[in-house]
Amino acid sequence: MALMACNFRYDEDLSLTAHSDGRRWVLTGHKKARVPWGKLFLTHDPIEKVKHDKSKIIYIHRHPLDVMRSLWEFHGKPKGLCDYVTDYMINEWKNHVEGYINDGIYSISYADLQMKPVKTLQEICTHFGFVLEDGKYHPVKKRVGWAEKSKISEREGYTLKCIARFREILGEDYMGYKI
Repeated sequence: MALMACNFRYDEDLSLTAHSDGRRWVLTGHKKARVPWGKLFLTHDPIEKVKHDKSKIIYIHRHPLDVMRSLWEFHGKPKGLCDYVTDYMINEWKNHVEGYINDGIYSISYADLQMKPVKTLQEICTHFGFVLEDGKYHPVKKRVGWAEKSKISEREGYTLKCIARFREILGEDYMGYKI
């Protein structure tokens, strides 16, 4: 989100004030954050609830193990990671992702944004007709978001049995991510 906000020109103020749940915004240390790109990304809703023009949507998909870890952390780590991540949750996430992809929504992977940001931004620019802010691509140089997290391997905390469940539901390779 920050990468897109610092590279493309928008004709409106996209900022929102976000409230945390006790975490602090990394750049300022405040519990409230003025997020400069807040309106750029609006929802985690299932595709059938989206009321926006679908031709203007970008869906960013992440590695399924990373998504489930994030949900587990977001919900306060209520039990062990592998106990929390059920077959139902994996299937719900799969249906969510495939709902967007199968509805023809433009999608990109989070890994592509990380590994090849310029190429990915060029593709977004071309697809949507965006205009670069100043004709050049700029990296995000400072960490953004809520309380800084340590670098955790996406598989840390997952048992082999749990990863096997992911593979049973999603396959060995899902949307370009090795499971």
